[in-house]
Parts: sequence; C-alpha cells; structure tokens
Amino acid sequence: MIRLKPSFRIVAVLSILSALGSTSEASAAGTSRADLYQQSDRAEALVVRVTAPSTEGAGVIFHLDERYAYGFTAKHVVYQQGKNVVGLRVDFRALHGSLPAEVDRLHFEKDLAVFRVDLSSLGLSLAEIRRAIPLDQLGSSVDLDPGDPLGAVGHSTAGAWLTPKEPVRFARKDAADSFLFELQCPQGHSGGGVFDAEWRVVGMMIDEERPYCRSLRIEAILKIIQGWKLEVDLRPPPKQKTDAALEKDVRVAVVDFDNRSGRDLPNLGFVAQDITTTFLYTVPGVVLVTRDRLESVKKEHGIPGVIQAGSGATRVGHLIKADALITGSILRYEVERRKFEGFGTNALQDISHMAISLQMLDVETGTVRFSKTFDVERTKQYPKATSAPREPIDRTSELLTALLDQAQAELKSALQQIGAGLNRAGQFIQVPIASSPAGADVILNGVFMGNTPLNLQMTLAEHEIEIHLGGYEPWRQRVKVQPGLTLSARLVRK
Repeated sequence: MIRLKPSFRIVAVLSILSALGSTSEASAAGTSRADLYQQSDRAEALVVRVTAPSTEGAGVIFHLDERYAYGFTAKHVVYQQGKNVVGLRVDFRALHGSLPAEVDRLHFEKDLAVFRVDLSSLGLSLAEIRRAIPLDQLGSSVDLDPGDPLGAVGHSTAGAWLTPKEPVRFARKDAADSFLFELQCPQGHSGGGVFDAEWRVVGMMIDEERPYCRSLRIEAILKIIQGWKLEVDLRPPPKQKTDAALEKDVRVAVVDFDNRSGRDLPNLGFVAQDITTTFLYTVPGVVLVTRDRLESVKKEHGIPGVIQAGSGATRVGHLIKADALITGSILRYEVERRKFEGFGTNALQDISHMAISLQMLDVETGTVRFSKTFDVERTKQYPKATSAPREPIDRTSELLTALLDQAQAELKSALQQIGAGLNRAGQFIQVPIASSPAGADVILNGVFMGNTPLNLQMTLAEHEIEIHLGGYEPWRQRVKVQPGLTLSARLVRK
C-alpha cells in the first residue's frame, strides 16, 4: 500500500468531499443506474469493508470521536469458532484507507457486533473525517410496505463496493426486529447497509433466505447499542417534510424514570427511559447526553437518583452541559383479563392500560417547560379462551411506544422553545400568570406548562397563552412579552 504524507492525504480527502458534494445531471444515456440510485455515493461512504484472513463482510459507521470510528456489523463476520477473528481490517471508501480494527461489543442473541478503528494514523482532524463520512442518513423501517424500493450496499470478495443498479424491494416483516427484501445476498454483504428510497439507513444485512435477504432493523440495532452505553452520531437528515429543525442544537439528557404503578416491574423505568431516548434520536437538532455520562457525573458529585425541577436540575444540567432534562414516571400499568361465555362463545380479552407522566426541565431557567400525563389502552382478543396464554403477554414496550407517539408533538414544541431561547440567551422575562378561579391549566404556544398561579420564564417575543378550567369558557390571548408584564384571567362560567 502506498503511504501518502498527511498533507497529500488531506488534499485527497478534500477532493473526495468535493466529489461527494456535487450533483450529477447525467442523462439516462450516460448512466446505467436508475434515478433512485444516482445519489448512492453518500450511502457508500457510510459503509465500510470488513476483512480478515478468515472472513469477508461489511459494516456501517455510527459514531466518530477524536481517535476512533465505531461501526456495527453482523456478529458472524467478526466472531467465528467461539472467538474473535484475528487480523481484522476495515477499508473506508471515503478515506481510501485500510486500517486495523478490533471487536468492541458482541450480541449473542442478535447477529450484531460493534467494532472500532483507530484513525489517528490518518493525520486528519475530526472535522475532516466527519465531512468525508456523512452521518446524517438515519431512516426508519417502521413504515416500509411490501414493494417499497430499497438500496443495499455491500462488498464482493474481490473488494469492490456493490450497489444494485436497480432498486430492490421490501418483501415483508420477518420478526419484530428484522425484515426480508428481494435480494440474494452475495458473499461479502453480511453487515452491509440497507437504505430506503432517500438513501437513509433502515437496516443491516445479516443472512440469506432465498430468494430474499434478511435485514436487522435499524431501530433494534440502535436500541442494543444504546444499552451498551455507546454514543450514536447517526441522525436523520436536517431537512424533513414533517419536522422543522430546531433553531439551535439542543443538548438533552433523559433521566430518572421511576415506576409508581405499584407493579413489581423493576426494569420498567429503564425501558421507558430507553424508548424516550430512541424517539429523541429522530428529532433534528437534538444532541443526546449519554446515560453513562449522566450517571458518572451524578456519582462523582454525590447527586441523588431522582432529579427535580429547580436548583438541583439546574446544577445537574450545567455539570453535564445539557440544555434540557427529560424525566417521567410510570403512573399506572394494569392488565385486566375478561372472559365471555355463553351463546356458543368462549372468548377472552386481555386489556392492558398504562399511564405515564412526562416533564421537560429547562436547565438555563430551572423551570418546567413541559409537564403532562398520557395514557393508552390496548386490547388483545382471543376468539377461544383455550388459545390464550396462561398469563397475559407483556406489552410494556408496545404501550410505552404508543405513549411516546402521543407526546412527541408537544415534546418537539417544548424543545423548539428551548432552542429558540438559546438563540436569545439572557432575554427571558418572568411573567406571573393568575386566574380567577385558580387552578386552571396554562398552555403556552400549544404546550401545557402547569396550573395557575405560576411564573413562566418567557422570551421577548409574541406568545399565544390559553387558560382552561372545567366548567368555564377558555381564555385566550396573544401577548408580546416585555419587562413588567403580568397576566390575570377572570374566567366566565359556561
């Protein structure tokens, strides 16, 4: 291998970046790829070749720091005959380099492993490497339907990057954590990336099931990686159809979900915290503080487990350099089993009910930006009671996901307010809000903030205030916040 001086390597990388940033307008006669695949270069830059004397596969980069690149691949690529493969190397298409690598984590139930590569020998800065390896390509496999076009990037045994010239198609859901698509996975594709029509990563190829290829879903991959307390840089593209990017990146820590349901489910709070973290990965502009970092700071400074609004939250937030803290409580988790007998029927229903309280704390002001309770109910029908399991199926993850779906619009709104406040640091005004009668709900710009009387930290801008109390007409007013402002609503009975 020819070794270039650092200055020449930087020039080479910048040339590659320029090529990646340009958009080709070649006609159909000048290219053999379908239109869908003319922008696959960025996806190919995210995928790496993983080799050793005894193995051949691919991987997908998910995190970069000052020294290492971290990627995920199929476990069987890097772990064989009961031990890690020897002589592991990773080839970066975007960096034109082959570097030694080592296995960092293995998951023995899923075909998943994490490897890391020391990049220090390249002589490149982290910014230069981040420009070469685009990490803004996180997608979702949840909404894929049969026939949807997909892209797959792997490798041949000869070392070439392989991208199908025509779209492959989503076939069907295979299990909770995997799906099948129409591709006979050639050797070297294990661990390679699966991408949607907009070249956002939605899975990783793990094995063949002719005439299909099986892929592990990106959601399952990230959940496992988060459980290993590894940082993830993969993010959705900054411009999305449904989500407006925050005015400024907001550093968020998810902390201290506790279980107040009375049910003996010791991991329930942790699962809720984990699902909330997974949801936040899809919000453009959110930078997550890892759980490992949070716990380390709490232990170092002797901070108790539960963090409340006020000075305690402000102290923790400043220590971990977070702008917002999200916390919550499982208030209720019940499963009721109902039997229906008679008139020739012997049916059974399991009705699961869960309620959760969520809060978002603004570190800068020490105030609650968002606080609300959500609840959800799901019913599982068994036409014959004999077909039902002896005990109801555990549906906590499903229920928690449904609760976060309810909360996501208001969470995003609160995050946008915090992001806007960061751009106008020091321009907060404390506004006392009261009502007669007291105890009414206060809604600021569509986000529930608490009950009257209360003081709100508000930016110097126009805001929509609503005050609601059962049995009274809603009170609404658009106000321009300025020093000395107070609001008092006299509510009128319906």
